[in-house]
Amino acid sequence: MVSDPTCLLLDEPTSGLDAATALLTCRTLSRLARSPEKRAVLAVVHQPRASLLQLFDRVVALSDGRPVYAGSPNDLLAHFESVGAPCPAHENPADHLLDLVAIPDEVAGGEQTEDELEASVDDLRKRKVIAKQVADAFASSQGAQDSKTRFQQAQKSATGTQQPQGIASGWLHQFNVLLQRAWLYKIRDEMVVITQVTMACIMALLLGAIYFQQGLSQASIQSRVGAISFSMLLMSFIAFDIVLLFPKERDLYTRESQAGLYGASAFFHARCLAELPGHLTAGGAYATIAYWMMGFQNSPMKFAHFFFLCEAVVFAGTSLLIFCGCCARDFEMANNYATVFFCLFMMFDGHYINNKSIPAGAKWIEDANFFNWAISAGSRSELLGLGDLHGCSNPESSRCIFQRGGDAVDYYGFRDKPFRKAITAIMLISVALRALAFVAFKFLFTGRPVFDSCSSKKQ
Repeated sequence: MVSDPTCLLLDEPTSGLDAATALLTCRTLSRLARSPEKRAVLAVVHQPRASLLQLFDRVVALSDGRPVYAGSPNDLLAHFESVGAPCPAHENPADHLLDLVAIPDEVAGGEQTEDELEASVDDLRKRKVIAKQVADAFASSQGAQDSKTRFQQAQKSATGTQQPQGIASGWLHQFNVLLQRAWLYKIRDEMVVITQVTMACIMALLLGAIYFQQGLSQASIQSRVGAISFSMLLMSFIAFDIVLLFPKERDLYTRESQAGLYGASAFFHARCLAELPGHLTAGGAYATIAYWMMGFQNSPMKFAHFFFLCEAVVFAGTSLLIFCGCCARDFEMANNYATVFFCLFMMFDGHYINNKSIPAGAKWIEDANFFNWAISAGSRSELLGLGDLHGCSNPESSRCIFQRGGDAVDYYGFRDKPFRKAITAIMLISVALRALAFVAFKFLFTGRPVFDSCSSKKQ
């Protein structure tokens, strides 16, 4: 239903279902046919129950390729009674119909005596005669003439009608249906989200124990910066499995989009949005546990900075992984791309190299590096306001490296990256990565030449 079709052709939609489920399925189809959109629903149904048959507006029965009835299910019994094949009392009309028109291809096998085999052949011959009589009777009936007239009228009204081109349904409808389908996938595979959140909590407890209550010593400066740096790195990797998302589903998208069901934009954004809540939940759980265990400043504002920076890095990290996945044909290629990007960003994250020491020619990497923005802003927020550090009562002492947290901010080069500026930069980087990812997803590995895709009519 993703493309909001005006006509549904269904081949045995009730096969393999129990009677109650088959009835519910046909009731749903009946509601679709009677909806304001006025959809046409054509279904091939075998062995229907009596109440199911009444849900259809018109019934067409075939025997060996010939029509034996076409009309309202309410007139079915009267028609067969008129041709000399009345339905016995207390028998399902649909079963009676199948008994009349269903002709086996051959006599049933198995061990049979000569008399039993002759009786089976005789029964098959009689069934063929009855089916032919019923078909001949319908051919000369008023129902056949009405069906022929209806067909001619429909054919005449359809002549010269221009068929709609491209995708008939709107973008919002496509997005809504695809999002519901993606949510259904997530619900069925809830262990993925549970595992991500559980691992985030475990890592928060582990790192919280390692950096537990750091205090205000000189060494705590390095520990605080290191804890924030590792936390941001972990947040970017927390949903590494998303790198597989589009390489894994590209064949599905290609097949369905070429059938005109939906466009690339609706599919891409629906799949991305469906993944986001689980990732943000894992990031939020980590930030909440780790911040207080690590002994960072007891300030709601400082905690909010750390929390939202973690969430922003989760979003940026998934954006980069989605981009790598969209640029790759398979997991191996996507993993190689992700390794290169993450190693490059880690080298210029402000922890492994001082921001003031980054070469002028590589400053663009610093500006485009969400690691650097997050670590710099997170460390700046945490270090500012620490006050006097232990061992620095005498600033001239050789043991005094940093007298206050602000001294460390200046030393590492974090001063010019406040929280609001960093959040803005990280979100802009994320949006740019997702835009590039969408372009790569739409045009790469689709089985069509890129320039043909670019010049084709926009759907």
